[in-house]
Amino acid sequence: QLILDNETVEGPSFQPVLSSGTSSWTFHSRYTDRKLRKNDCLIIDMGVRYRGYCSDMTRTVFLGKPTRQMREVYSIVQEAQLRAIDAIRAGVMGGDVADAAWGYIASKGYEQTHGLGHGLGLETHDYPLPGLSAVNKQRLQENMVLTVEPGIYLKNGFGVRIEDTVIVTRNGCKNMMRTPKELRIVG
Repeated sequence: QLILDNETVEGPSFQPVLSSGTSSWTFHSRYTDRKLRKNDCLIIDMGVRYRGYCSDMTRTVFLGKPTRQMREVYSIVQEAQLRAIDAIRAGVMGGDVADAAWGYIASKGYEQTHGLGHGLGLETHDYPLPGLSAVNKQRLQENMVLTVEPGIYLKNGFGVRIEDTVIVTRNGCKNMMRTPKELRIVG
């Protein structure tokens, strides 16, 4: 069990997902018997349950020296996430937040591969649905809990995703994740 602010976390909110190699080239990775390799890009998607509520966070780390393209893609995903987080506030449409991230990614020559985020609550995918996606014309409301998770996935290459859980406020949002997001090299 994990202790958070002197209280016990109840356990994972979903089965953690670790993907590298071919399973990191897509948003919905699959389990394989492939062993991690030097210079892999590793996507770690995890969450905990606290007082019955779910969290969801993804970080991408590099196992050895990332290539120039890996560094570039990581930087683009990170900036896209910051732009989306900056766009979040009560009254803004979920689709407009998604456009802030995906528009930036498209301007760099990459394409949108999934929704930008989803509602989070007692379930891992909860109200508001469809969350932060281009089709969502619903206005965000104060205290909604959402994930913000842009990603770029290159077939026969690697994938990068950065995800945080945020709470919508009147003038912005509160990021619940404290884990650093700068490019991290392990090993």
